[in-house]
Amino acid sequence: MKGALTKKHIAEQARRINLPLVVKMLAQRNETTVHHLSQIMGNDGSFLSRALRRKDHHISLLIALSIHLQTNLLENYFQLLPENIRTTKAEKQLLQQIDEMEKQLIDVIKERDWLKEVVAGK
Repeated sequence: MKGALTKKHIAEQARRINLPLVVKMLAQRNETTVHHLSQIMGNDGSFLSRALRRKDHHISLLIALSIHLQTNLLENYFQLLPENIRTTKAEKQLLQQIDEMEKQLIDVIKERDWLKEVVAGK
């Protein structure tokens, strides 16, 4: 399969998301430090700094950090996905609900216009 994306290619794209900087900024926003976060997560103080310097981050680390920082760190990585597979199941359901509600709104508008005509015709 020539031209297929490799793990190396994806890792290079993911490196554009400066995760150590993002985590440091979010930690400051939450009035804590990366060292303290590491200890809260049950590791020694330097674990998180070392883990964030790695080229490729484990999904479990991203999920744990997202929970502790109250921010979805995976959202940045979703943007690296192609448009056709980017949407989540919840988003698809919400889009379907929006479509259904728009159809209902159109029906209500038509009924309202019809009632206006009936009232105006009297």
